[in-house]
Amino acid sequence: MEDRDNKLKVTTEDKLYSLHNEIKALTDTCHTKNISYFQIKKSAKLFLRFERRKKSSRSSVALTLIAICVSIVAVLFNVESSKRLINSYGRHAFIKVLPLFDWTSLHGMNCIIPNVFNSDDDRLLLKEDCQNCSSITQIDVGVTIEEIANNYLYKDVPVIIQNTQQSAGRVGIHDIVKLYLENDVMRLYTSCNLESNIHLKRKDHRRFLDGIRNKEISQFYIHWENCFKEAAKLFRSLYERPELLPSSVELTPSSWVFICSNFTERKDIRLPYKEQVIVLIQLSGSLDITLNPRKPCTDVCQSIHARIPEGGTLILTDFYYDVEYITCNHGNSITVGLGGKLDI
Repeated sequence: MEDRDNKLKVTTEDKLYSLHNEIKALTDTCHTKNISYFQIKKSAKLFLRFERRKKSSRSSVALTLIAICVSIVAVLFNVESSKRLINSYGRHAFIKVLPLFDWTSLHGMNCIIPNVFNSDDDRLLLKEDCQNCSSITQIDVGVTIEEIANNYLYKDVPVIIQNTQQSAGRVGIHDIVKLYLENDVMRLYTSCNLESNIHLKRKDHRRFLDGIRNKEISQFYIHWENCFKEAAKLFRSLYERPELLPSSVELTPSSWVFICSNFTERKDIRLPYKEQVIVLIQLSGSLDITLNPRKPCTDVCQSIHARIPEGGTLILTDFYYDVEYITCNHGNSITVGLGGKLDI
């Protein structure tokens, strides 16, 4: 029986090999006689018809399955209970995927393919603009909303304001630990763009804060972004919008957290986000910053060093300067970073 199966197998292989040789010989003959591709295709219509039907039927089945799936999803989204269930599971799935693939940059984009004709309100810094920042040697302290808007923001001049509503030193590191680790809603959301001197296997701010609570971490700096609206909204319970911040500034939904504690090594860290308007609110301790002029103004304008006091807020535009902050060398420092657009 085995011999018969082997003989049948060999015979089938021989037939296929022979057929292959005949087709190859026929093709070579066509090329030798300079028969065109279209003539060969026309003559082979009868042989190719069955293969086309096969491919066509496969495509039809695939399209039918896709249509059925789309119809099912559409029906489910029209039912309120199933829609909420899909949204809930989908949200959790995206949050779980975040440590492996940071999709938040795509989430915040209005268009995945950039439009070179859309300036997106970005202004081009030219050499002639540099004369306006050449006279800036320090950061002033603003007094009124009108003064801050007209004399500073609209002229791209940095300013520090003192918040009377924000109680200085009211928020400590323990308050941040409690909010992120004990609030049921806050625990659902991960962070984005985390950076620290402490090496973490997974960039998870909650593990870091748990290490602070268990006194496993003591000398450190860390910053991260509250990139989910719900998390950023809950974080607002720890600070208030600066009262002297003009209403013409529209803040973005996300926020940044900067914490430093007894980090003895001096380190200059570039501010990890860019917005048309940058707002740094000092909740606890103080924060040393450096404003570095951007090209082509590096030779005309000078770098500015300043300290944001406890309860103070730095407001500036991103037109002339890039911002660096300096890690604390003693005590604790807690800063909230916000971004926004200026409606001129």
